[in-house]
Amino acid sequence: MDFNVSADPPHIVEFRKEVRAWLEENMHGAEHLRWSASWSTRENDEEYKFRRGLAEKLGAKGWLFPIYPNEYGGAGLTVDHQMVLETELFRYGLNLSHVFYTLACIVAPVLIRWGTEEQKREFLPPITRAEICVW
Repeated sequence: MDFNVSADPPHIVEFRKEVRAWLEENMHGAEHLRWSASWSTRENDEEYKFRRGLAEKLGAKGWLFPIYPNEYGGAGLTVDHQMVLETELFRYGLNLSHVFYTLACIVAPVLIRWGTEEQKREFLPPITRAEICVW
């Protein structure tokens, strides 16, 4: 078995550059924030407001749920793309599930797997774009 780590393919290298530049721009001004591991922050807290805004921006690009199909608000990307997003966010002390409500990372997969087509089309786009919070 070959366990050598190979370099990213060119399309992933370009995606990493895009994500890194986007995050540098969109994380600007949040350097002083200390990310809580849970969503105990409230709407009047600066961290909460910043994360909500970041989630909405990521969701608008389909990057909040990057491997979800476009028609459900994802970006239709691969696991390799999701790993890029995760590792680049980790440079800021975050991961995708901590940018947005962790429960969305439970509810959305349940809908993808067991939801009717009508439920998927109604609920997934606003969840994946961070327009609504689910509990």
